[in-house]
Amino acid sequence: MVINLRHLFVVISMSVFLSGCVSISQISDMRDTATPTIQIVDTPPMPTTKVFVISGVIVSGTTGYLSPIFSVTGVADKPAESTDYRVVILDTSSEVVGEYKIAPVPTSENSNTSTSKPDILGFRIQIAEIDNVSRVQLLYKTQLLHELKSGSEVPKIQNLSAKLNDDATSGKILHIEWVAKDDDDEKLVYLVQYSPNADDTWYTIGTQLTHTELNVQIENLVESARPLIQVIVSDGIHSGNAILELAFEIHSQPTVQVISPRNEEIVVKNQPIIFLGSGYDPEDGTLQDENLKWHSDVMGIIGYGQILQLDAGLPPGTHVLTLMGTDSDGNKASNSVTIYVE
Repeated sequence: MVINLRHLFVVISMSVFLSGCVSISQISDMRDTATPTIQIVDTPPMPTTKVFVISGVIVSGTTGYLSPIFSVTGVADKPAESTDYRVVILDTSSEVVGEYKIAPVPTSENSNTSTSKPDILGFRIQIAEIDNVSRVQLLYKTQLLHELKSGSEVPKIQNLSAKLNDDATSGKILHIEWVAKDDDDEKLVYLVQYSPNADDTWYTIGTQLTHTELNVQIENLVESARPLIQVIVSDGIHSGNAILELAFEIHSQPTVQVISPRNEEIVVKNQPIIFLGSGYDPEDGTLQDENLKWHSDVMGIIGYGQILQLDAGLPPGTHVLTLMGTDSDGNKASNSVTIYVE
């Protein structure tokens, strides 16, 4: 999976595709197929303390589900105003140690006006971290909708590693992988964060993951001379984490674009054809002609530059044309179109 996020703080909440009558068990079974809804805000909040991130969904008003809880660095939210929904926190003695009103909001699935579809509301709150939590409950008035229970052990992240890979289509890819350990044998869920400034600010680049690896396009990460990766694991309530300082810097990546011919354009065989393209790098500026290479999957390398003319044209058939750009640091990017030569 390749995550594509643009230099912005990302807040991710869970939304679930549901239809017909839905039970708690059915919602729980659908955890792996839940689709993250990405909300982008211009300015990340200033992290101040450890908080619990509590999220989930409400279905048709009286059915609900809590997603696994993560402990992260952040800011506690202000409590919601008057609402019938609340989250209750209980400690190991079954004493209530926290109670928080929540205000669910419509999810993207509610854009379907069909009366056969249930109403789906999502919620996400951040509360100050609480010690010795044993249960977290989601309630509608006095009705218990869902409950998370903690295991006896805190899950751990081990063998966290990261490396750079080159991808012909996506450019440089940061591949992150890890191993998780949980003596309770609970189902584990992961959140992955990136910090460009030595732990001062964390950007979420993957959440509610159920597998132990993640691929991220380098071009979508903030530049850093000392980048950090953090993986947080949750068994539902307990969270464990590991932080890795990358052994390499994160530099800006070039971008390239094929301007002409257009994708799926039909051209005449063996007739002169002109290719137009562009390349740009935040550090180098406009890429020079020698750093822009044209390639055909049929003919191989066919030339260089922003403007390339082939007087003899192309032989008949389907061609995938790729413009590849390289900046002064050796970072690469590419853009491809498919054309039909007849």
